[in-house]
Amino acid sequence: MAFRWWRRRRSEATPDTSTPAPAPAPVAIDPVALAETIDALVLPGFTPFEDVVETVVEVHEDEVDDPETLRPVVERAVRDRWAARLTEQHAWEPGSGQYERLRDAFATLREQGFVTGMAVGVDQADGVAECADARTPDPTAPDGHREWAYVFFHQQDAERLAEPTALLYLAYGAFRPSPDLEPDHVALAEQSADGRAVLGRHSRVSAASAVVAALVDHGLDADWDGQTTQRIAVRIDRWQKPLPA
Repeated sequence: MAFRWWRRRRSEATPDTSTPAPAPAPVAIDPVALAETIDALVLPGFTPFEDVVETVVEVHEDEVDDPETLRPVVERAVRDRWAARLTEQHAWEPGSGQYERLRDAFATLREQGFVTGMAVGVDQADGVAECADARTPDPTAPDGHREWAYVFFHQQDAERLAEPTALLYLAYGAFRPSPDLEPDHVALAEQSADGRAVLGRHSRVSAASAVVAALVDHGLDADWDGQTTQRIAVRIDRWQKPLPA
């Protein structure tokens, strides 16, 4: 299930789940479909409470005669699911979830000169653009930025994390030639189109290899076929990302 994502101003306050909301008036909507929509937004752990409510209302508003009666139903259902998820996450053992492992792997990669991101952009092209914007200026670097490569998954990828088992696909690439290349070789190769193509492929392979190594070192099951046209797949069955504050 894919949703339309957008940026909006929102409160940073955590929703109060301690006091039950008044029961809304009955609304003729499929409760199974409503629960699936809510889970797809809540379980990955990236979407704030108010954004979950807004998105669920938008997804289902065409299914009711009076959209105004839908919001209180959705708010109550989201609040109940949010509270249940908070209860679940209190029982998680530290370090047992794959979110923490991926977070730590990404921290390692940032030390190696990567831009990293989770749920970045609405699709792959948008995610690459956001990673490029997130680079750190560095006048001593060959292209004026500290980071030479990137790895991320976008918002549509994140929706898969609501499933009990999922393949999370990581996009990767290089902003400039990888640091394992000799500067003299880079300068020579950049003088021709074929040379630049070789540099690009080598750098993408170097980036992907570094990502896979970091994932495996942090206990994740990663699969990549060595082709730079393919993303890296990470097998997820215990995502366990805490809800956003």
